[in-house]
Amino acid sequence: MKKFSLVSALFILFFAVSCDSGVKFNNPNDINSDAYQGGGDAETQDIDSEQSDNTDVSDSEPTDTDDDSDTDTSNSDITDNDTTNADNDDTDNTDTADSTPDNDSNTDQGRKQGELYGECYPNDTCNAGLTCDVENNICIRDNGDTTPDDDADTSDANDDSGNSGPDDDTDTGTAELTKEEKCNVLGGNWNASQSKCTRTQNCPDKPANTVWNDGDIIEGTFTQTWNVEEWIPASYDSSYSLTAGICRYKCADGYTWNNGACEQVQTRTAECKKPLPENTEWNTVDRITQTYTSSGWEPSTTPVYNPEPSENECRYKCVSGYFMNDGVCKKNCDINKCFKTHECTGEALTGIEMTGTVSGHGTCSNTTGECLCDAGWITGTSDLGAGTTVQCGALVSVFETLNNVECTICDKNNPPSEYATSGCPQELTEDTSLCNSIYSLTFCGMGGSCYYEPTGDHKLYCVCSSGYHLEYGDKYTGYCASDTEG
Repeated sequence: MKKFSLVSALFILFFAVSCDSGVKFNNPNDINSDAYQGGGDAETQDIDSEQSDNTDVSDSEPTDTDDDSDTDTSNSDITDNDTTNADNDDTDNTDTADSTPDNDSNTDQGRKQGELYGECYPNDTCNAGLTCDVENNICIRDNGDTTPDDDADTSDANDDSGNSGPDDDTDTGTAELTKEEKCNVLGGNWNASQSKCTRTQNCPDKPANTVWNDGDIIEGTFTQTWNVEEWIPASYDSSYSLTAGICRYKCADGYTWNNGACEQVQTRTAECKKPLPENTEWNTVDRITQTYTSSGWEPSTTPVYNPEPSENECRYKCVSGYFMNDGVCKKNCDINKCFKTHECTGEALTGIEMTGTVSGHGTCSNTTGECLCDAGWITGTSDLGAGTTVQCGALVSVFETLNNVECTICDKNNPPSEYATSGCPQELTEDTSLCNSIYSLTFCGMGGSCYYEPTGDHKLYCVCSSGYHLEYGDKYTGYCASDTEG
């Protein structure tokens, strides 16, 4: 038993001495050890031919003497300027034969959060003067712009500050934003075809009892355009107007604008003013409902010509048979009353369909609506009004009657050209006395016709027909007798 205890004590003593005799383990937290991973260089892990040896106790000099000449591929050093590896093998962690310490001079303990090239804070922010490169989670200088520095260095913004030259890597600094990207950052909408950045803003509030009067614009909004420095226009004032426009409003139904506000409508019933112009009538009412506005009671009670019917305004129109011309209602020109020749059709008393023609001496005017009479012809009057009655047919064979035919009276004071020599026949004038009739035997008789002399006093005289002669006296008193009478 005592022998076993003695052996155990010797074993423990041997183990303690061994631990103190130079066996070392690389500490990953030791910034001077070759296994430190916190450096910023791109040195790769050492792949030299020296084999890993955890028990080598006879080394007196490490094998590799220059970091720059080996093919180390691991991030084993903080800087590239060491000249001696601490170990014969960069990959072992129990080499006990080192007699030459690592001569790394870099004492950098790593970048702190929020510092230049250090990690960003958890809320993606950095210390003053720095900004967070969110994509790479690193703090970089905030230059106030998005354009990379114009230098020869192609390194990342987070290059190891201990290097005197740029690393042979690709610049991954923040690129300048495109116009579309800037527009999106500003909260606008990019229009590629117009190369323009715009956004929609709300108009200032409008007063009570109003509605927007924007026309085709989205109600209560206006559009701003970014001009590189600011949004144009900066704002719009809301304003009252009956003409549609940006940020304009008008009174809602049942309200009217008065003294700078939309007030509830006041109404009354009013009669339209009289009298109406000649040959006109109301269209359609002679009283209307008025509303009080800032301009007074509207609409006006003064009548206006308008052929469209309305129950809300005082309107008038021309009576039937008249039309408006130069502010006056003039009589329409009726081709059945104003013509050169009229085709008659109808049925006589005998029940036979008949046709015929009658002549006139008028022409309708499309400008004035009047019937223009040929020279020497006038429109007379009759019991039925202006013009005369013209019949198609005779006696019991009359098949059409035309009333108020114009331009059918021969003007005895100024006879037409066809009667320039003889004067107007008495039967074509307005003279209704019987001149050549079976009922009048005192003058001309049945054998002659009565005319008005074209000149002088336009006296009535008798002209005998062929086979007749003046029985006695002169043409002013004579009687036309048959030449065969004894």
